[in-house]
Amino acid sequence: MQMKYSDDGKAITKFFEQIRYTGYPDPATGGEPATAGIGHTGFDVRIGVTYSQAQVDTWFEQDIAKAEAVVNRYAHNLTQGQFDCLVDMVFNMGSGFIKPDNINGDFDDFVASGDIAGMRERIPQFRKADGKVMLGLVRRRAANLARFDGKSAAACILIAKEIETVN
Repeated sequence: MQMKYSDDGKAITKFFEQIRYTGYPDPATGGEPATAGIGHTGFDVRIGVTYSQAQVDTWFEQDIAKAEAVVNRYAHNLTQGQFDCLVDMVFNMGSGFIKPDNINGDFDDFVASGDIAGMRERIPQFRKADGKVMLGLVRRRAANLARFDGKSAAACILIAKEIETVN
């Protein structure tokens, strides 16, 4: 059975991604890939172009469907909270961390074996961008971990907001 991303999961993604109607450059490159909507990147986004709510909603549902498909393909026997956590992580980071590879002992191995405790233990490690620990990613992984444990979106967001420093 294919799981679907819950409203709690979507609320967490929307909180961290925020809604931006005008295309803006990638913070790391200062250019492409451009982003707009709710964290949507792609050839269909142009820097400086303003997009409608309908377009933003369409992109969000398409991007969520892609992330759901990845998690449904590789992870099984999850609770709703665990599924939501992994969908948000795929939405945020792409699918590389969850797809099988030839590196032993990394996150995808715990997903493939259904090792829930192993997955849970490793979620906080995904907090770096360009090799640097980022406060926003520390907060997001804390929210992901709380959702993994079954907490509501409101509780997850509150947990994230309470984190003031990286450590």
